[in-house]
Amino acid sequence: MEFLELAKRRYSARSYSGKKVEPEKLDYILQAAHVAPTAANLQPVHLIVVQEEDGLEKFGKGANIYGAPLAVIVLSAIPTKRPPVPSGTRRHAFR
Repeated sequence: MEFLELAKRRYSARSYSGKKVEPEKLDYILQAAHVAPTAANLQPVHLIVVQEEDGLEKFGKGANIYGAPLAVIVLSAIPTKRPPVPSGTRRHAFR
């Protein structure tokens, strides 16, 4: 499947059955997230999975999760020390 086809087929789910996500499916999703490309391959991402009802309720107060049976919170960890820039290259900062 071409990327443009895939992008056109995406959708937002706003209704859930309440059925728990099977551990093997969750592992598959998290593996995909961990191998997804990041800027300069720095991999500054941390994932938090919330499945407990009280955690989902608290998280749902700040983000509309539409009653989903779990939430994956994606955190970007900005390094406090920049990695060295190879000689002969230039660093571009967009802020």
